[in-house]
Amino acid sequence: MAAPAMFYSPACLMTDNHFIEWFPCWMRGKCLGMSARTQTRLGLVCRRSASTAVTAPRTGFCEALEARTLFSWGAIPQLIHQDVAAQLYPGITGAGEVIVDIDSGVDFNHPSLAGQWWINPGEIPNNNKDDDGNGFVDDTRGWNFYDANSDATDAVGHGTQTTGIMAANPWVYPGNLGGDGADYQGIASGAKILPLKISTPSQASPEFDQHVGEALDYVLWLVKNHPEYRIVGVNLSLAAYSQQTFQQNEQSQVTQLHDLGVFVTASAGNTGDLSNVPYPANDPNVFAIGGINPDGALTAHTNRGPKIALLAPGNLVPILQKGSTYVTSGDGTSYAAPFVTAAAALVKQVNANLTPDGIMSVLQRSGGNTFDAASNRTYKRLDLSAAIALAYQELTGPTPFYGYPAPVPGILQAEAFDNGGEGFAYHDGDTVNTTGSFRSTGVDVERCSEKGFDVTLTAPGEWLAYSFNVSSAGTFDLQTRI
Repeated sequence: MAAPAMFYSPACLMTDNHFIEWFPCWMRGKCLGMSARTQTRLGLVCRRSASTAVTAPRTGFCEALEARTLFSWGAIPQLIHQDVAAQLYPGITGAGEVIVDIDSGVDFNHPSLAGQWWINPGEIPNNNKDDDGNGFVDDTRGWNFYDANSDATDAVGHGTQTTGIMAANPWVYPGNLGGDGADYQGIASGAKILPLKISTPSQASPEFDQHVGEALDYVLWLVKNHPEYRIVGVNLSLAAYSQQTFQQNEQSQVTQLHDLGVFVTASAGNTGDLSNVPYPANDPNVFAIGGINPDGALTAHTNRGPKIALLAPGNLVPILQKGSTYVTSGDGTSYAAPFVTAAAALVKQVNANLTPDGIMSVLQRSGGNTFDAASNRTYKRLDLSAAIALAYQELTGPTPFYGYPAPVPGILQAEAFDNGGEGFAYHDGDTVNTTGSFRSTGVDVERCSEKGFDVTLTAPGEWLAYSFNVSSAGTFDLQTRI
């Protein structure tokens, strides 16, 4: 897919790193101090570049909006630059992608979700037959594993909330409901949602994980038998009853889904643990998503630690509520996970060849940095416009270690393996853990007595993967030492 053309008028300089409100914008030879709302009213929008670090001043541009629909975006969309992404990449909406939400079901009658459901093309509605042979009768728009029927209607509200974050049509949060009057929409409003109902509010037992496992089996069947349905991701805003019940009911499925190219996320937990997350977020094939406040800091209750793949809004998030209404969320990583699941659909729309790890790599490398004193770690925070920009940028050719083979010109360095590039993954000149990409302790390649190199100070569960190209057929010796 070719990158969209952009037409730039005179440049703007933004000194506010988070692009909240004010910055000077040169236009028609004079400097105007304008808020984002004022610029919108004047038919202009000033936006930042996606290529600079979050700690540096960012450049932007003034663009004539002409006949575009103008939004007055809320604080949460601005925090993750959803507003910027919508203006710069209006065609990147997750169109053509399907997102699975394994949750409490959904309010099919909510006006902000009209037309957002995936309809099973292999099933004839209400004929009391299993037309597509998947073992489920009349599963035209999901399935209810809790009650074992085809009605995935939400009796709780949680599933409606997570679905709305991912794919809601544009909506305004009205003041009479305690809202700010601002505009919101799902992160991937062009995608379709497949709701799979697995719980009620009181469910906390091994049976819960049994239902989740059954839902994952359902997704696996679709992915294996109908890749043309383009199921891009699975959202798991939930925690397993225990590690044991997760391993018995769900672990095999998430591993297979990952290997088949499906991006699986889970909420990181709400106990405030500084180093651990629950399952399924703790599984190596599931991306754990932590929560942030509207000011960008980690929420009080989000779990932390090395398994956190990305941060996203998880507190005071305007959301849909069952009964065709709207509310503001409390503190919960259940709200953070669907932001990232839907973001994967946007990146996948740009580059359909990306693996789940490749998508997360784009999201991480384009994200802003957030330091958390409580856990003494720096985490990556979701930035939608920067992620889309990076995905377009890397369409031009393969880059090291993101799902593509590439030549390694020299010594492979472990300290910043997933960063790739000169001076990091190869031709590194020191024995210091320069970037601390994964943790604060050292990981490095050191010389060994056999005149080669060894990887040192890796943690349990870490692994390295190497690919080699040979010029001709033959027998080759590969020596390794463990």
